[in-house]
Amino acid sequence: MTRILAYSIALLLAVFLSAAVILTLFFTSEIDNWLTVNDPVEAQVLIVEGWTAPGTAGEAAMAYTRGNYDYLITTGGPLDEVYNMSQNGRIRFDLNAAGIEWSAGDTVSVSLYAFGEPAAGEYARYTIIHREDTIGRDYTTARMERYVHNYIVGDDPAGVIYVAFDNDFVTDDEDRNLHLWKLESSGITIPVRSDHTWLERRSGSGIRDRPLHQRTLAEEKAFQLIRSGIDSSRIVVLEVPFVSRLRTFTDAVMVNEWFRKTGETPSAVNVFSQGNHARRSRELYKKALPDSVRVGIIASGSRSGIVFYNLDIGPLRELGAYIYTRMFLNSGRQYRRIIGKNSRGDNNITHGQHRNNAGQVTGREETDNQL
Repeated sequence: MTRILAYSIALLLAVFLSAAVILTLFFTSEIDNWLTVNDPVEAQVLIVEGWTAPGTAGEAAMAYTRGNYDYLITTGGPLDEVYNMSQNGRIRFDLNAAGIEWSAGDTVSVSLYAFGEPAAGEYARYTIIHREDTIGRDYTTARMERYVHNYIVGDDPAGVIYVAFDNDFVTDDEDRNLHLWKLESSGITIPVRSDHTWLERRSGSGIRDRPLHQRTLAEEKAFQLIRSGIDSSRIVVLEVPFVSRLRTFTDAVMVNEWFRKTGETPSAVNVFSQGNHARRSRELYKKALPDSVRVGIIASGSRSGIVFYNLDIGPLRELGAYIYTRMFLNSGRQYRRIIGKNSRGDNNITHGQHRNNAGQVTGREETDNQL
């Protein structure tokens, strides 16, 4: 009798859990659809959130081309100084341009600061190359390390060297990446994010080459849009201060401050966001902009989820954040706090400006979403 009762309880529990999973999947999908709202208005300005994934730049460019916009604004705060190579490729360092000059026969020291992430039990590996010579090669660890290699310069001391990443690997729950910070030689440091570095990565039958001197998500997104065909003179790059929370609201506040200080407040704007973040982005921009400004929203088809025991709980998390934004966020107080914190001098805020030279705006493809 006891065994039958135990089996019955176990069966009921299994049925209950199965039903809960099915309902969760159903409602999660419905919630995701509701949050991924597309409701653009006829507007003079398109605002593209800088944290959105690189793959959405083409959609944003199409949205701008289809709309009768006066200009486009990209937003976003500072990027990490450490560059994430998420795919195989190499970074080119121009030593001569940075002031490092080698001579044939010199014994030089080259230091690389890097760390990695493992997949399938193996960490990211780098190779430092000068001409056809391998200066050094090693596997990284999970900690930032300084890797020192000595090298005898050959007959051709041309000052360009490469740091290559060639063992990228991805599993269902692991992604092997190489994170690079800086390179040093002859007492001179070249940050990976500098005017003297370029990313080279094979694309089809060729090698794609791009500069890496971007400093903010706003610049990065502008670069992606220029590569997608947008005229750089129509882009306003609005750099915003670093914050650990309320990042989207901070972007919206800085957009409003730029409108106010330039005297260019439009009657309507559209915000380009990503996936199920769209409804919250629209709400935050409505709270930051004057009531006289209509706010529309365009959601990209791409979305990023949070997986917990094979369930995508991203929509549930985003729903909670939207409810907080709609019902509990004291936008007036937070607006004053953001402005007060960044009003000690213009050095804390870089206001956007129209860029007339595509070479002035660069970006990084491996973007971490800043939700």
